[in-house]
Amino acid sequence: PNKPEALPQSVPLDTSDEASTPMEKRMRDSESNPLMNKPSAQTLNRIATPDAHMREYVANLIKEESFPSDEYPYRNLGIARFLFYKLAEQQINARPLSFEVQEPWTTLESKKGNDMDYATLYCAWLRAAGINASFREKGDKLFLMFDTNIREPGSLTANTHLYRKEENTIWLPLQITLSETSFVRSWYHGKEAPALQTQ
Repeated sequence: PNKPEALPQSVPLDTSDEASTPMEKRMRDSESNPLMNKPSAQTLNRIATPDAHMREYVANLIKEESFPSDEYPYRNLGIARFLFYKLAEQQINARPLSFEVQEPWTTLESKKGNDMDYATLYCAWLRAAGINASFREKGDKLFLMFDTNIREPGSLTANTHLYRKEENTIWLPLQITLSETSFVRSWYHGKEAPALQTQ
């Protein structure tokens, strides 16, 4: 599968209109290239905070499923994978790219969103399920990371690029996009995510 496209933070200058003032240039570039104003990881983390209604919604999604007990190290991973595919079933349709990220409920109810809206909704679902998750950014890319509650990476993968470790637990980096339908591929594409301590 093709690797998801990076989200550029800047665009080439248009040299065809040298009479424009710097302010006019920035405004024109911003309007025609909304990804120039890509929201920060901090902004996405704030928007992805689930409310009581969202926690109830997610609880109803997972209550009929059989997951390992709370003591079993793969519970978080199982829930994250389950919610990934449940979200894909929502068949969210693409909306135009925009630097304004929708609230999770807006994306879910309207069935419309871009990659950032989609990833923010998934992050809200993870948090609503009691899984610690957050966005991190590296260069021009955004990644979603979640705590598996697994203590040793050897029980998950030997590839050190596919996980991050913090406070004795393993976090998995994901790159969430509307077009990606495989949890494993999303995990693989997240391998370029930064270390947790950098955010």
